[in-house]
Amino acid sequence: MPRFLKKAALLFLLSACFPGDLLAQTPKIDPKAPVLTTASAIARLPNTSLLQPAVSLASATITFIDPNGTTFIRDESGATFFRSSRSSSYQPGQMISIKGVRFPGLYIGGIIPSKVDVLSAGPPPQPRTLTLRELETGQHHYEFVEVTGVGRSFELTGETTGKLRLNVEGGILEVQFDQAPEDGSSLVDAEVRIRGLAAGAINDHRQLVYPYLRASDGNSITVIQSPPADPYGTADTPLSSLFDFARAGAASHRVKISGTALGPQIHGSVFIRQDNRSVRVIMAGPSPGLRAGDHVEALGFPEMGGFSAMLADATLRVTSHGQAPPPAIKPGATQINSGALDADLVTIEGTVIQQLADDSTFIIRTPTDTLRIISHGWKLPPVDPGSEARFTGIWLVKEVRSTSRSYRAAPAAHELWLRSPDDVTLLSAPSWWNSTKLSIMLGVVAGAALLVLVWAAVLQRQVARQVKIIEVKAQREAMIEERQRIAREFHDTLEQELAGLSLRLDAAVPRVADEKAKGLLDQLRKLLFRLQTETRDFVWDLRDESQHSEPLETSLGILIDHLQTTTVIPLDYSAMADLPAVPPLVQHHLLRIAREAVNNAIKYSSAKRVRISLTHAPGAMHLKVEDDGAGFDVGGKSNASGHFGLQGMKERVRKLGAELDIRSKPGEGACVEVVLAIPSAA
Repeated sequence: MPRFLKKAALLFLLSACFPGDLLAQTPKIDPKAPVLTTASAIARLPNTSLLQPAVSLASATITFIDPNGTTFIRDESGATFFRSSRSSSYQPGQMISIKGVRFPGLYIGGIIPSKVDVLSAGPPPQPRTLTLRELETGQHHYEFVEVTGVGRSFELTGETTGKLRLNVEGGILEVQFDQAPEDGSSLVDAEVRIRGLAAGAINDHRQLVYPYLRASDGNSITVIQSPPADPYGTADTPLSSLFDFARAGAASHRVKISGTALGPQIHGSVFIRQDNRSVRVIMAGPSPGLRAGDHVEALGFPEMGGFSAMLADATLRVTSHGQAPPPAIKPGATQINSGALDADLVTIEGTVIQQLADDSTFIIRTPTDTLRIISHGWKLPPVDPGSEARFTGIWLVKEVRSTSRSYRAAPAAHELWLRSPDDVTLLSAPSWWNSTKLSIMLGVVAGAALLVLVWAAVLQRQVARQVKIIEVKAQREAMIEERQRIAREFHDTLEQELAGLSLRLDAAVPRVADEKAKGLLDQLRKLLFRLQTETRDFVWDLRDESQHSEPLETSLGILIDHLQTTTVIPLDYSAMADLPAVPPLVQHHLLRIAREAVNNAIKYSSAKRVRISLTHAPGAMHLKVEDDGAGFDVGGKSNASGHFGLQGMKERVRKLGAELDIRSKPGEGACVEVVLAIPSAA
């Protein structure tokens, strides 16, 4: 048969035997690995490779079949399993041969079958008798076993499934039934032998967390000894021998104790006093109506608690009613920390340190200890810290210590479980003037003193700031007055003289016949005109208060508005919002550069429009003047006629530590850009 037909046939058989999700995880066969021929080799092979060996078991016995279609088998070497959609056609005891490929499984290796043949039918397999300790090792996982023990409790876990907890030698074993016995409660306190599959809970690390037994139904149970017909008819067990040496370690039956209830059921437990000793009884269910003083009989399984023996999975009945028993000790007793008081009723007094937010726990301080006072299922009355209070409740040992020099265990920490709100008696409220309020008062005084100091410091800074503002304002007014005076002097002297000189030159030019002299006079007239313009601009700068009192973008806008009155060329001005402030000297130089660049564009570029923009980017401010005029050769006209101002702009930029970029070509307009570094805000 061709290889691809063999592979297709194998996949067809796998699809008939496995669900789609398991088939999707089918491992590849390792062609170099030897074929596994025993169940033990399949189960125990280390999972070190994604490739898995082929499997061929010549003979194995079916031991158990679960409802999910998993079939468990064993041979002389051990146990393993496989899954098949045909599991309902198999029976325990059948001998089979199986071929396929190994897969890791949750805990031990199993088989993905390619072929299963039933060789013969046989009787149900004989189980292997194991102890709890042997099951806990995991060495017998998925083997067919039997255990012997005493039924401890039974509960239904589903419509048809159930769970029996079994007292066995060494501890408690859980038995899970695929089909619950009809009367599982009759197994409580019965000595039974149960056959089933050794299974367990497996974690993500392929480790056995705890073992349990999986049984098919009630037919897996053999009752060795039925429970007593009248369980309460058995003899009482003294508390002194509740967990004696003879009983320790055995798969014990229930015992009966009698005594006086110390109160109602608390957090699933009832506490019973017998003579001068008390015991904790963990109930299998609720015990409504129980009250302190009731005479009771309790049936339960002895086990060791954190410090003392107790009964668990217990039931009880009330035989009569009596007076509520008194506490075993009164406040101030020296034996309060004795382990003999574990599970007994006591009364203590102490100082409330804290009441937790859930209102179910007090932390109190006594002369000898700090401990927790706990209510279960109801809220404690509010008590202020520092209050003195009396508490009556069940005294429980919570921690145990022992030393290397002693064979004795001693209590290390305790809790008191309250029975009802009546167990709390407030003796005295805390003093109004206590350490907490003193701390608060000292804190208030310290806070007030700090506020006064802060207020004084703020006031001092405010006064200094106002004084500085007044000084700056006075200096500014003096400066403005001086600028106005200088502007008047310039206007009344230099500007008037230049105007007179201009008139004389205008009158002299027509009278000169020599062309060379006339050209020289014409150049003088242009130079004089420029001097007049510069003088008027200088006087305007001196009189313009906005250069120092307004932000740069506002001052530049005022300057552009002024220059617009001197030309018909549109001057378009734009500025970004929230521009950083610059020092007055820097603002003065930037305004002068802008004036010079705009004047040059108006006078020499023959532009149709001039655009002025003021922007900023992180770390820099950009002042740009652009026109769409005739342009010029930047390299050839830096000092030519009409461009004397370029050198002045370069000198101003150098003083600012900025960069000047002049871009122009004949016929393509011009652009003058100043880039000024601005320190980033901290």
